[in-house]
Amino acid sequence: MSFFNRNYSSLKREISCLKDLVDSFAQINSSLDLKTVLTNSLQTATRLMNAEIGSIALLNKNGDQLYFIESTDKNFAKLKELKIPLGSGIAGHVAKTGKSLRLDDAKQNPHFYSKIDHKMGQTTGSYLCSPLIANKKVIGTTQIMKKAKGASFTEDDAILLDGFASQVALAIENARAHTLELAQKKIEYEMLLCSQIQENFSPKSIPSIQGFEIFGTSSTAKEVGGDYYNYFWKSKECLDIIVADVSGKGISAALLVSSLHTCYPLISENNPSLKETAVKLNAFLCSTLPLGRFITVFIMRIYSNKTEVEYILAGHPPPILVSKQNTKSRNFTRTSAILGFDDKQETQVKNLELFSGDIVVAFSDGYSEAQNKKGEFFGEERISKIITKNQNRTLEDIYGILDSEVNKFCMDTTKLDDLTIALVRRQ
Repeated sequence: MSFFNRNYSSLKREISCLKDLVDSFAQINSSLDLKTVLTNSLQTATRLMNAEIGSIALLNKNGDQLYFIESTDKNFAKLKELKIPLGSGIAGHVAKTGKSLRLDDAKQNPHFYSKIDHKMGQTTGSYLCSPLIANKKVIGTTQIMKKAKGASFTEDDAILLDGFASQVALAIENARAHTLELAQKKIEYEMLLCSQIQENFSPKSIPSIQGFEIFGTSSTAKEVGGDYYNYFWKSKECLDIIVADVSGKGISAALLVSSLHTCYPLISENNPSLKETAVKLNAFLCSTLPLGRFITVFIMRIYSNKTEVEYILAGHPPPILVSKQNTKSRNFTRTSAILGFDDKQETQVKNLELFSGDIVVAFSDGYSEAQNKKGEFFGEERISKIITKNQNRTLEDIYGILDSEVNKFCMDTTKLDDLTIALVRRQ
């Protein structure tokens, strides 16, 4: 054969090989399912290099061991049981150094890991191993063994496997990213469902009771939160108004809010006194809340035919009372410690007389502890001044002004807490 014919034949084989490699890349990247990617990869690699066995091993989360994730070996179930320490065996050495190895007889290499042959009941001969590198970091290895008819792998085979390994590593990272994206979307969907469920806990309308004007609202810092407010009718003339804050944030806090929302009307049914309701509520929360979790709560019971209100203030920020009357100072004071912590704690109920025009402002600490970029708190004094200045407006207008002032105060910062408020005015 002439020199030209020999080179033409060689070039033709290279072109054919490159075409097969390009086709294999298309197959490798044709799916975002990791198992499909790995299976397609190995089938293509063993076919292109005329080998009997191919396998892929990935580094664990700690980066100190390789574990086999896919193989064309019929005894793959046994292979999966093996873990190769980083630096041990040929694959472990390649993973540690990031450099490929081509061996005519793997057993002659000082890094040979005989445990694999022993476990698999086989004898490894010709061997190719390339690192899987993604984002300049080794994530695993791919190895091809036993070229057909006892032949040795060539330098061209090694180059081919390196190119193949680069595409496999990229495909694996893409598949992993896709899996994470799907998981994130699932979490987002579940959070949306939780948010919708929690929205159903809020009152659908503002209650109307003779002698009072009422307004309330709640917003969460995240999709779901740990604040809670609601109204519960005791009779046509009696209404409970509750504002609470569960320790913690996110889904765990939202679950505790759901527990409070469910249990309160059951505990307070059959018209027990406010004190009895508080005692039962605390006992229930002590028996159900995880250790270290608690709830702060303000409950005010108003009567259409009475000027006095009853209340419980358990660890919650004291409501602000804004009055038009020139009377002696009247304040809400603590009646008990937080709920859900001590089932034997003493609980009191206190009374407070409300005069015409008096406004009660019950809020979560998201308002008083809202911070600006200097780290200053919005504070209860600002809340009181805003309410006092605008006390002749409707409660909804007062809320709008307060919320606007909080937003301006926190400009260029991120709200770190839920915001919940209930306003009650004696007419």
